[in-house]
Amino acid sequence: MPIDKKIYVIVSVTSQGKTIPSFSIEPEGVYSTLDKALNYVQELEDNKTGSSFSETEYDVLEYKIDEEPSVLNFLKKEKEILLSNIEDTIIKLMKKGYIDQLVGEDGYFYYQLTETGKAFSKSIPEQIKKFFKKED
Repeated sequence: MPIDKKIYVIVSVTSQGKTIPSFSIEPEGVYSTLDKALNYVQELEDNKTGSSFSETEYDVLEYKIDEEPSVLNFLKKEKEILLSNIEDTIIKLMKKGYIDQLVGEDGYFYYQLTETGKAFSKSIPEQIKKFFKKED
């Protein structure tokens, strides 16, 4: 199959419950053309029966075979931003004298509180401290 080949997936989206709504999404079929998928969606819509407990709608999702998932690019960029923010924060803490950078025997960087950092950490409210791993 060529890489630019597309497939079309029919999914059913079912909502249940009125006081506490919940949803389920289930694949119903995979098709080689959009026309086939849309024709089956129409048949599904024409033949569905109503229920007082749930409501189902159908949709067609388009995918390129062997293509990177679209959400993966977003997740990669999000991770880059997070790592960049962590790096910036560590540099700021070192410039303020709160932490020192060490190189371990394994070649990785490690950080420890300086005396200034330890003194500052005493002013952090207990509600905040509980979110951090405590060592010594």
